Amino acid sequence: MKTSKLDFFNIFLAIALGFILILNLIVRYKNKEQDKLLWEAYILSSNADSSKDDVNAIKIIDASFFNRFDKSQKNLNYDSKKEAGEIVNTVDSVKIKFSTYDGDLLPDSLSVRFFSGNERKFYQLTTKLPYEKIRKLVLRNKQSPAFFIEIQNKGKVLLKLNQAKNDNLNYATIASFNAKETIGTIEELVNKESLDSHYNDYDGVTKVFDFGELISNKYWWRAQIEKVDPEDSITSFYAISHAEYAISDLEKDRKIELRTIPKDFYISWKNDRNYSVTYELNSQQILEAFRKLNEINSSYPITIKFIIDKSNFTRCEISRGDTSIELKDLFPRKP
Repeated sequence: MKTSKLDFFNIFLAIALGFILILNLIVRYKNKEQDKLLWEAYILSSNADSSKDDVNAIKIIDASFFNRFDKSQKNLNYDSKKEAGEIVNTVDSVKIKFSTYDGDLLPDSLSVRFFSGNERKFYQLTTKLPYEKIRKLVLRNKQSPAFFIEIQNKGKVLLKLNQAKNDNLNYATIASFNAKETIGTIEELVNKESLDSHYNDYDGVTKVFDFGELISNKYWWRAQIEKVDPEDSITSFYAISHAEYAISDLEKDRKIELRTIPKDFYISWKNDRNYSVTYELNSQQILEAFRKLNEINSSYPITIKFIIDKSNFTRCEISRGDTSIELKDLFPRKP
């Protein structure tokens, strides 16, 4: 009798366990848990004409992928956004990454807000995505899904997906969109977050047009160093453009090149020991200096010169012909 009761109890437990498992499967299926997977996404700038010498600097204000079924949202990664200076360009092909989680449903909609430096215009794209097309491509794909949002001129936005074909990686264009022109403020362009506060990362810039010129306009210019001590040996000399790409080998090349306006300079040298200095420019001052010098009818190029001295503050001036303008360091410090 005891054995019979025990058998019935075990059967009851088995049925209950089976019911729980079936219920769990139903819930998971209902929540599309089986469709969740690890996927990545990036946003970048590109040119429709690859031969065109165009920086196409784009300020990314905000971007998010959505899935309306489970109301999930994937936003830009804070560290990646900060590292890129929130600007993408075609010079160094910087990509801003979206945050990655353990598993998400594939996106079915997208929102992007950005500013085109070339056009001095704000754009907004809010659109549905071809979910079934994306899902089928992902199922056939041998690679982990990675989406790429490419922003071109005149508000054109391409959505691409990495594809493995004959063991070679290429990208399939999923859809093409046209973002709509919208209005915006200078604060969206110049303000950066730091802990719980905001600060202007482009000192003195108060106009949208000026910001666009800083990140997009090109000028013929060169940079050079004047050494107080001739025994100083330059080991590194480069700049970061307002379009957030590196301008390297300035000491080695000393070339007059068509480049965007620099933002920060980094100089390192050796003597009795190693020295280094970072020279951070006032954005509005350097912009106005380039404008003024560019209007001068002269065969001389625009030249940015640094005077380095291991015992004193570094000095900087920008000149063309007989016209010279002192450029201040926002945070002066001795080497």
